[in-house]
Amino acid sequence: MANLATGTHTVPTEIHNRPDEWKIEQGLHGAKLPFLDQTGDVTVEIHPRAQPELSSDEEAIKAVGNRDELFQRERDGWEG
Repeated sequence: MANLATGTHTVPTEIHNRPDEWKIEQGLHGAKLPFLDQTGDVTVEIHPRAQPELSSDEEAIKAVGNRDELFQRERDGWEG
């Protein structure tokens, strides 16, 4: 039974977080949150731009040089 004399009576509350809340807190989904412009009388949400698709230029990669020579293992037995 709750002790009402000391004010330790608590009521369980339900917390409804976003499913990706932990990713936002860890900085993994920061680009999904809007910027808040609070310079005026009304707060304006400025949503981030969509990120472009990643691409790979194989010709530019090949032009750098021989990957087996450029990225050799530094030590025998190193697996990293």
